[in-house]
This record gives sequence, C-alpha cells and structure tokens, in this order.
Amino acid sequence: MKMKLYDIYTKSSTRGWRAIPTDDGNRAKTGRNSETFLREQLDRINVSKDAALRNIINQLYLIKKRLKQNQRTFIASSVLIVIDLQHPENASVKLIDLAHPIDASNRLFQKYKESFDEGIISLITFFENYAAEQKV
Repeated sequence: MKMKLYDIYTKSSTRGWRAIPTDDGNRAKTGRNSETFLREQLDRINVSKDAALRNIINQLYLIKKRLKQNQRTFIASSVLIVIDLQHPENASVKLIDLAHPIDASNRLFQKYKESFDEGIISLITFFENYAAEQKV
C-alpha cells in the first residue's frame, strides 16, 4: 500500500515512470516533477545533444523490443540513463533492478506486461517530444 500511495504522489502511476536523482535529495518531490527534472538534466548537454537523444531513444526502443520477444516482464524495474556531458553521444541506457520477474505462465503476466509496455512507451515519447522541441 505504501508504494501505491508513493506512485500516486509522484504521478508514476499515471505517467508510467519517474525520475530519481542520484544524490538522494528529495526523491518524492523530484519524482512528482520528473519531466521538469529530466528536462533540466538534458538541458545541461551543450554538445552533440541531437546524437545523444537519438542514441537514448534507440536504446529505449531496443529494450522495448527485447522484452516484447521475452516471455518475462518485471515489476519495479528501473531504466538507468548515463550521460557523460563531455561525450553525450555515448549515452548508455540499461534496464536494471530486475529482482521481481513475472513469467508468462503467471496469471498476472499480462497486467504487468501492459504496465511495463505503457511505462517504456511513455518514456520514449518523453524523449521523442524533447528531441522534437530541440529542433524548433
């Protein structure tokens, strides 16, 4: 119940994802304002921003594709995005925190698979929209 309330407060239950700062500042406040937080971090990229965004989006699509082919999904997994501000075109995206796998044989598989898919699509959409704004 505690995590459900946290998901509602941080809007991750409707957005499908939330940003969590590495400095462990006010995680709930950052989570609630995930789009703003992520935009602020992306705005720090001064060189090769377009290449970095394309790379991040491509890696997110690859994660989505690989999990679509898999007969397993995950509860509460995380997407780690690492961007070197000196070489942002080398950004790395990894799916982590795979501690709660759900196999296709589990009766809740479809529910969690749909939730995961919605979350990753929402994150991809955020990055695609941000990239489109940068071209204006």
